[in-house]
Amino acid sequence: MEQAAVEQSDVSVDVGKIVAPEVAALHARARRAERLATQQTVLVGMLAELLARRSLEGALDALAAAMKSCYDCDRVAIALDVGGELTLSVVSQQAVLAASSSEARLLVDAMSEACAEDSIVCWPPTSDGLGVLVAHRSLAGRRLSGSICSVPLYDKQERVGAFLLERRDQAQFPILALERLAVCVAPMLALHRRADRGWWTVFRQTLRTFLERNLGSERPGMRLVCLLATALLMGSLMVTTHWQIVAPAELLSHEQRLVTAPVAGFIADMQAAAGDQVKEGQLLARLDRRDIELEAASRDSDVVMAEAEFRAAMASYDRQSTAIARARLAQARARREGVQQQLNRMELISPIDGLVIASDATRTSGTSVSRGETLFEIAPSTDFEVHVLVDEADVYDVQAGQSGMLSLRAMPGERLPLVVESVYPVAEAEGGENRFRVRAHLVNPAAGLRPGQSGVVRLQGGRMSALGALTRRLNRRLAELWWRWVG
Repeated sequence: MEQAAVEQSDVSVDVGKIVAPEVAALHARARRAERLATQQTVLVGMLAELLARRSLEGALDALAAAMKSCYDCDRVAIALDVGGELTLSVVSQQAVLAASSSEARLLVDAMSEACAEDSIVCWPPTSDGLGVLVAHRSLAGRRLSGSICSVPLYDKQERVGAFLLERRDQAQFPILALERLAVCVAPMLALHRRADRGWWTVFRQTLRTFLERNLGSERPGMRLVCLLATALLMGSLMVTTHWQIVAPAELLSHEQRLVTAPVAGFIADMQAAAGDQVKEGQLLARLDRRDIELEAASRDSDVVMAEAEFRAAMASYDRQSTAIARARLAQARARREGVQQQLNRMELISPIDGLVIASDATRTSGTSVSRGETLFEIAPSTDFEVHVLVDEADVYDVQAGQSGMLSLRAMPGERLPLVVESVYPVAEAEGGENRFRVRAHLVNPAAGLRPGQSGVVRLQGGRMSALGALTRRLNRRLAELWWRWVG
């Protein structure tokens, strides 16, 4: 029995020796987990403070107050990177601190020293690995007790800023917790800075990013293209050129002569057709004159009878009968003269030298015509005028005496000089657009021109920059839209 009791006591001692270290390890792990949870709670609370503030200034104030309370600090300073240099943004429990004051410079120098070391810097230093901390030593001054900790803030390898914690005792700061805080706070501050940017800052940064991305040192070809485009743009602004008004045009004869049927009848013979060149006095067509000839024969007999009556009245020496016979003879002769004139007009003669521009090709021998019906239209071959249809946006730039060039579709290689004579005061609607008809004459008409030919006219408008000439219509359209929408 005694031996069994001894063995049992030995086993309990061994079990106690084995269990005690495990329990201690469990207690240590529990304490570490509790400290980690506490740190995470503090970290989440600070992030919540940052997210709860809409402005950057409010977020910095909240962060400084939270760090001061959490880490039992006497002073917390936060500086942000502005143009590559740290600028003091907030100091806890201090509403105003001039950036040019010596105290502000000491704070900024201490945080800049931490950024230069690219690590958390504590004072008094715990080791000699950081070298001589001049800025921190100057900030600490002659105080025998006190501690300082400067933490740089980086987001995506870009410096956002730094913060500094200061105590009056020499208690050490939780370096690991501050590292985690810096990693989480830096992106938040960067987002707040982006949200607080003005439109001009956003534009400049966007433009800078675009230029760096597309015109960086890695893209020399794009740089060359942009350089050439800039040189071309500057050249277009400096070089002046003649701007021109371009408009469709039509070639018309200065005058047109109509040849009509003098009487109702039938065509006996057609001697000309559309497109024929004719001379003045040339026979164009003949009308059937048989009916007129019969009427002429009847009028001849009337004249013979009237002459006989007149001679008989004169032989009778009767004055009254002689006067009546003389009147009848004059009437008969007048009627005969009228019939003779109709006979003479049975032949249609060209009144001028020119070109037959209209004639009905279906009219042949035996075709009936009515009195006054147009049979031929004749236009001079050398006397032409140009009618230009100018858009209403350009009509105020067209004046009498203005010169230009005409290019006909039938003769695209030739340029015919012209001079503007007048501008019609009434617009013509064509294709949904208003155009004004401008009349011009050719300076040196070329041979072989025909009425009705169409082409394009370029009128000289003056001198302006090459870019202005290219964008003239666009500028007018933009000005019109501006007046319509803005006033």
